[in-house]
Amino acid sequence: MSAVRVPERTVRAPRTAAPNDGARRRRGRPRLRPVSIPNRGERRWPLVVLSAVVIGVLLMAIVATQALVNQTSFKMRDLQSGTKALRQNYAQLRLLVADLSAPERIVEEARALGLRLPDGMDVHLLKVPGGSGGSTTEDPTSFRLKELIGEHP
Repeated sequence: MSAVRVPERTVRAPRTAAPNDGARRRRGRPRLRPVSIPNRGERRWPLVVLSAVVIGVLLMAIVATQALVNQTSFKMRDLQSGTKALRQNYAQLRLLVADLSAPERIVEEARALGLRLPDGMDVHLLKVPGGSGGSTTEDPTSFRLKELIGEHP
């Protein structure tokens, strides 16, 4: 086996300051003197003005946004109340149509106008050549419209 040689560490003794060392350092450095501090008020005013402008702009933006939100809220409330009134009106109109379409009411109106049911002798059936065999259940075009618009308009 080959032996790997590890270098030895050398330990140094702590340095001791020479008695004249402090005096020598003081002579090489300039003397310390107090520094005059400039008036900070002169340097701060641009920051204060800029901060006030930024805060003012932000406040204006917040107020404008809040006004738009409130305005939209009022419009929504008006639209909702209008929709509610229209739904109630539509329900009343459907009830009126149902009342006017009742068979009893139609009979009463017919009698008030002087119409009467025919006797059995007064009814005559006609046969039309080329007809559908007497079937009268064909849908006129007005009833086909209901398929397009549905039950609820």
